[in-house]
Amino acid sequence: MSLRHPAHRRAHRPAHRRAHRPAHRRAHRPAHRRAHRPAHRRAHRPAHRRAHRRAHRPARLRAVAAVLTAVGLTSGCTASVREVPPADQAADPGCAQVLVLLRDVDEVAGLPRVPTTGQSTAAWAAEDGSAEVVLRCGVALPGPTTDACLAVDGVDWVASDEEASPPWTTYGRVPATEVDASGDLLAADVLPTVGGAVSGLEQQRACA
Repeated sequence: MSLRHPAHRRAHRPAHRRAHRPAHRRAHRPAHRRAHRPAHRRAHRPAHRRAHRRAHRPARLRAVAAVLTAVGLTSGCTASVREVPPADQAADPGCAQVLVLLRDVDEVAGLPRVPTTGQSTAAWAAEDGSAEVVLRCGVALPGPTTDACLAVDGVDWVASDEEASPPWTTYGRVPATEVDASGDLLAADVLPTVGGAVSGLEQQRACA
C-alpha cells in the first residue's frame, strides 16, 4: 500500500518543487495525464525544451524527407539527359583534355548541347529529336580500312563507309574519338566544330 499526499496538498505544492521533479518520475507519468495537460501549459513550454525535441526527431523521418527531396531533384534534372554509354577507354587522361576543350561548345550544326550520362561523352540535339550529334572519347583505334578518310582542319577522320557516312572516328590520335550524327547531318556540318577539341592530341599517323 502506497501513501499519497492529499489532492489539495499536491495542488498547492510550490512551483519550484514541481519544476525540479526527477526526470524518471516525469517520464513515468500516466499517458492519460499527459494527454489531458491544459493547453496553456503546453503552449508555454520552455523554448529550449521544444528545440531539443525537434532536434531529436526520429532519424527515419529525416531520412524519408531526404529521399523524397532527392527524387524530386533527380526527376526534375534528368528529363533531357541523353543515355550515352562510355567508351572502353573513357578514363584515358587524353579524353579529359578533349572534354575540357569541348566545354564551351554550346552548339553544333545549330543543335543545342544536352547533358549526357557517360564519362567522356557529349551530345547536341534538337528538342523534337529530329537531329542529334553524339561524341564519345576513348573508342577503339581504327585499323587499316578502305572506308573514306576525311581531313578536316588538320584532323583525320575515318568514316563508317566509302560514302563518308557517320559515325566518324579520329585516325592517328590516341585516344580515339567517335562522332555520330543523325538527321541527315553531313561531316561538313559537324566535324569542323568538334575537331578543335581533338586537335590537341598528338597526331601519330595520318591518312595516306
